[in-house]
Amino acid sequence: LGGFDIDLLGPSAEQEAELDDLLCDHYGCKARCWGSDCKVTALCAEMVSLTSGVTARGVGSDGWTQYSTCPIGHPAVVGVAALDLMEKGQKVYALRCDDKGCQARCK
Repeated sequence: LGGFDIDLLGPSAEQEAELDDLLCDHYGCKARCWGSDCKVTALCAEMVSLTSGVTARGVGSDGWTQYSTCPIGHPAVVGVAALDLMEKGQKVYALRCDDKGCQARCK
């Protein structure tokens, strides 16, 4: 459903720990982290029809992305399908999903 729990397991001595990519699809969820091992736990369901929403991209830094919205025929927002930080060194400060869609705030 796009629901997940992610933990950064601690930075190395050389750099800070950062989440770089997050993907949840019909296989499950996976994450890629810099400077740390990370673990991710998917939220699972049965008998649900899912599809990815419209990709939303942020403009500038320290701001919210546009809403990633659901396509016609899939009216319920259930969570984030994927997150990709476009530049090394960016950090995710917040993720939010509501009835309008999902947004991320990165810096």
